[in-house]
Amino acid sequence: MSIKPSLYQSSPDCFKKSMVNYLKHRQRRKNDKQKNLLPIAQITLMENMVEGVIVIDQEDRIVEVNRAALKISNHSDPSTAVGKPVEIVFDFWKEILGSTTKCQTFNVDASLERDGHLFYYDIHITSLCPEYQDPVGRLITLHDITERVLMMQELQKIAHLDPLLGLYNRRHFYELASREFDRALRYHHPLSILVLDLDHFKQVNDYHGHLIGDQALMGFSNILVQTLRSADVVARFGGDEFVVLLPETDTTHANLMAERLRSNLKEKPIDSDAGLLHLTFSGGISSLGEHEESIENLIERADRALYISKTVGRDRVTVMGAQN
Repeated sequence: MSIKPSLYQSSPDCFKKSMVNYLKHRQRRKNDKQKNLLPIAQITLMENMVEGVIVIDQEDRIVEVNRAALKISNHSDPSTAVGKPVEIVFDFWKEILGSTTKCQTFNVDASLERDGHLFYYDIHITSLCPEYQDPVGRLITLHDITERVLMMQELQKIAHLDPLLGLYNRRHFYELASREFDRALRYHHPLSILVLDLDHFKQVNDYHGHLIGDQALMGFSNILVQTLRSADVVARFGGDEFVVLLPETDTTHANLMAERLRSNLKEKPIDSDAGLLHLTFSGGISSLGEHEESIENLIERADRALYISKTVGRDRVTVMGAQN
C-alpha cells in the first residue's frame, strides 16, 4: 500500500505564494476603494461647508468653488463658475483682494451687498506654494460674520443711546462734546451749550402715569430732533433734562435756536393716550470763552442759567454768555 503526499503538503512554498498574492490583491482593491472614497469625501465636504471656498490658479481663474461662496456672486451653479476669471464671478475681487505674486497668508474684513442687504465677511487668503517655489494659485475662504457684527453694533448702540428716546446718553454725549470742545478751542470757533428741562413734568407723571410721561418725553424728543440741525448733538441726561451741543454757534444764535424750540413746542402739542399735552420748557445757555477750562464747566454754567430760568418763572431761556 502506497500513500502519496498531498499537493499542499508537498508544495508549501506554492501555497504561501498564493496567499501573498491573494492578500496583495485584497490590499490593492482596498486602496482603490480608498482612492475612490477620497474625492467623494472632498466633494461632500466642499458642498456642505458653511464657509465659502474658492480655489484659483496663477491666472486668477476659478479651479474650484462651493455653493456657499456663490451666494455672494452672480452664479448659482459651481460648474458654470469653474474656468472663469474670478473677478467676473465675484465682482468684489479686484477692489478688496487684488492680486499678489508672493507666498503669503492674510485676512480681509469686507462688507458686501447681497439681495439688497449688507453682509459682513472675514475673508482668509492663502497662497498655494510648492516648496521653495512661486505660488501656483490661491485658496480663499469666506466666513460670514454678519450676525456677530450686527450684535456688536447693537451692543454699541445700547451703550451710546437712551433706551426710551434713542437720543445719546450722558456718557456718549461727553465723549462727543469733549472732542468738539477741544476742536473749537484749538481753532477759536464758537460753541454753545443749551440745557433744557420740561416744566412741571412731575405733574404729568403723577396725574397721568409714567406711560403718558414716556409719551410726552418721546414727543418732545421728536420736536428737538426736527428743530435742531444735523450737526447739533442732543442727549438725554436723565428724567426730563436734555442737553444740546451747538457747534459753530455763538450766544446770539444759540438763543435764537432755543426760542425756535420753545415756539415749536407751543405750536405742536404732544399727542398722547391721554389727549394733547401742552408742555413748556425752561432753558439755560452758555457759550465758549477764550479761557474755558473744560466741557464740564461749560455745561455747569448752562445749568446755572437753567436754574435762573426756573427761579424767575419758567417757560423761558436764560443766557449765561461767554466766560473770558
